[in-house]
Amino acid sequence: MSLRNRLWLVVGALVLLPLLVGGGAAVSVVQRDVQRADQEVLDARTDAVAVALARACAEAGVAARSVGAEAAVGSPEAAVQALVESRYVDYSAVLQRGRVVAASDVPPYPGRELLSCAAGDVPPAGAGGPVIAERVEVRGDDRIDTAVAAIRPDLTDLARIGDEDVAGALLLLTPEGGLAGAHGGGDVAAALAGAAAAVEGSGAFEVDGWEAFVQRADDPVGSARSPYTVVVATEHGSLLGLGLVVAGTTVVLVLLVLFLGWNLARQLSRPLAELTEAAERVAAGDLDQTLPVRRRDETGRLALAFNRMTRELRRTVADLSRSRDDLRESLSRLGGALGSTHDLEGLLTVVLDTAVSISGAQAGAAWVDEGHGALQLVTTKGRQRDVPDRFVGGDGAELLIRATETGRIERDERQVVVPLLRMGRVVGLLGLGSDGGAPRMDDAAETALQTLAAQAGIAVDNVLVHREAQRLSITDPLTGLWNFRYLSMNLAREIERASRFDRPLAVLMMDLDHFKSVNDTYGHARGDAVLRELAARLSEQIREVDTLARYGGEEFVLVLPETTLEGAGRLAERICAAVRREPFGGEDGEVPLPVTVSVGVAGFPDHGASAATLMRAADEALYVAKHEGRDRWMLAGVREDAHAGD
Repeated sequence: MSLRNRLWLVVGALVLLPLLVGGGAAVSVVQRDVQRADQEVLDARTDAVAVALARACAEAGVAARSVGAEAAVGSPEAAVQALVESRYVDYSAVLQRGRVVAASDVPPYPGRELLSCAAGDVPPAGAGGPVIAERVEVRGDDRIDTAVAAIRPDLTDLARIGDEDVAGALLLLTPEGGLAGAHGGGDVAAALAGAAAAVEGSGAFEVDGWEAFVQRADDPVGSARSPYTVVVATEHGSLLGLGLVVAGTTVVLVLLVLFLGWNLARQLSRPLAELTEAAERVAAGDLDQTLPVRRRDETGRLALAFNRMTRELRRTVADLSRSRDDLRESLSRLGGALGSTHDLEGLLTVVLDTAVSISGAQAGAAWVDEGHGALQLVTTKGRQRDVPDRFVGGDGAELLIRATETGRIERDERQVVVPLLRMGRVVGLLGLGSDGGAPRMDDAAETALQTLAAQAGIAVDNVLVHREAQRLSITDPLTGLWNFRYLSMNLAREIERASRFDRPLAVLMMDLDHFKSVNDTYGHARGDAVLRELAARLSEQIREVDTLARYGGEEFVLVLPETTLEGAGRLAERICAAVRREPFGGEDGEVPLPVTVSVGVAGFPDHGASAATLMRAADEALYVAKHEGRDRWMLAGVREDAHAGD
């Protein structure tokens, strides 16, 4: 039988029970009227108790002002004692700057002498019962500045308000909801206090067969404001007699309803209860829930759909969690990289990883602008086909070129290209692809990718600017060689390495012969050209590990790691030969200039153990070479080893 047929059966059964429906309606009406009457009584009692507490607060204020006035003109001790002996209040004290000057007794709320019931201050729950205290400021007396009076309300007297039989329960709660005192209620008092704390504002509520009304401390009754929240409750009683009256006349119908309810619960409630429980657990985060499929009707199809839904939810949540973790890790790395790194490859690796995570791509590549319209491949991720190492306009990388020209995200069937911009200028590109072609992105992913590209463009440009500034700070602008600053740093490092590992190291200091006459005769422009050509010829004679630097003017220095004095001498001879072999210049009608060079050679540690002493030894050897006739090299400290050119 289908679920629809069972529902029709229930409807038909309910049609046969008009009497039960009528009886239920009658009971409901009577119950509503009885409850309304009870609530009106409870409301009136809570208002009366709240007014009584407000009146007690006002009386405490009057008492505090009275004891303050008496203490200001007489003895503070006598004033507080007289007030308490009058049985007008239970406690009185006067204070000076928070220190008790005189008190009638131990305060009923230790450590809280400066409460003000008018301001809503009461002792905390568990402080020994409810206390209504008021403080006032005392002027005109240097001995005291504050007077306090406190009253302990009698809960029995309060409970009699509106009910001389003292039936039910009366609770006083602190504004925070703590139980300050209770009369009646027994074991239900704590439950009533907890339920009252959960009620918003003043109003009625029910707990364990008790009807109750709560009047909030911050909800005044007319102009009266109670410092405590008042709860008045009474047990249900009148509805029991009503139930006994109607029970005899409806027993047959009740039995019939029970039978139908049992049958309905057996066939319908069980799967619905299971579905409800499982859905609640799923809503709470437990996605491992499944429902048994007992029948092939609508409930069975519902169970199958529910199981399929939870399975898809588990898969989706796992994917989202993995993507979120990947994105969090990438963004963490990206934040550190963008803020501090000058490592271009490391920076672009982090940016590319983040872009792949955002776009859902499987592979990617990053290029950076190396100047003159050319872009150089820096890093890749995954396997992406047809990735050029370097390209310029017209190289056939149409999509990359188009993104460079437009400065916008471009795409085709294979990949998506994202430009990295700095003030409208493309400083790099990101290419993103997947096995199935270009990744599909929604608007949120594309917006995130554009934001990433904007930040990455700034960071990449900063790295490029830093690189250029660093290069300019250690290179000679005329010859492109290292300058004196870099020479000093490099020579110190090489000396430290040679000393630590006991390895040879040599230094050559070179100077063009008669260079001043070149400048004087042919001009400084021709002299600069000679220096550039000399730098080129020297560079051809050295290894990659060697350091060639312009020392200043027409002087050059060559640092030779792992080189003995014999090897340095042979290199010096080759350099002299390379310089004299062919005149400098001669193009475009220039007069070819024969140029020679003198070289001083020094070695570590024979001629010096520091950069300064080693350079001085090489300079002295260079001076000797000049003095001996130029166009030759000389070993420091050994004049006999000079070798002149042929």
